[in-house]
Amino acid sequence: MSKKSYVIVFVILLGVVTMIYTKVYKDAEIKHNQEYNKLEQMYQTKNDSGFLYLLKHPVSPLPLANTLEALSKTEEDERPAKIQELIETAKTQAEEVDEQLMMFVNFSDTFSEKEEGEIINHAYYEDIDLFLLVSGPTWNPMYSISYLYWTSKPKVLDEYTRKYLLSLAQELRSLDKTFTELKDSSNTQSLIFSDQLIGAKIKLLDKLKPHLIKINQLNESLLTHYQIQ
Repeated sequence: MSKKSYVIVFVILLGVVTMIYTKVYKDAEIKHNQEYNKLEQMYQTKNDSGFLYLLKHPVSPLPLANTLEALSKTEEDERPAKIQELIETAKTQAEEVDEQLMMFVNFSDTFSEKEEGEIINHAYYEDIDLFLLVSGPTWNPMYSISYLYWTSKPKVLDEYTRKYLLSLAQELRSLDKTFTELKDSSNTQSLIFSDQLIGAKIKLLDKLKPHLIKINQLNESLLTHYQIQ
């Protein structure tokens, strides 16, 4: 076989291999896109379902508000065991409240086409402060109060802490009213089948943030008070 014939055969083989590779690659890409789209749809459905459930069945912060108010009004010579019992109750209730706040933010995300193949939580992406504001806003201060109470001699809740507890209780009552208003103003059944769901998520986050900012301000003031003691 002449050199020219070898070249022709090589070119033909190269063309065949290229065609096979291109077809395999395209098939793999199509399969990947189909799997990704399915995963994207499942991801969004999960978040939408979670959001709708929370919107319909919000955990009321009123029990925590009641405990904080009771704690703020205890007698100065109250038994330490009674104070600690109220603090531990508040910590448990605060954990439930904080978990719900975090889930509301998590379930308010939507798939973004900003970058192909990337899922972005808009609540985090557009406002990173929101993530920080829902990171233990009521449990963290209760833990600090619990620790400082047991390490103080004598064991007392100072006046500033009592005022903080009362202020936080008032803000939680306001937060509960917001949850009730959002629940009453949203038809969760219609949201499932309409574009109103994204609007409901944005509305909730807009309503939620002022409460979180207020709570954060109270927490920062409490922390400053403890640091200068």
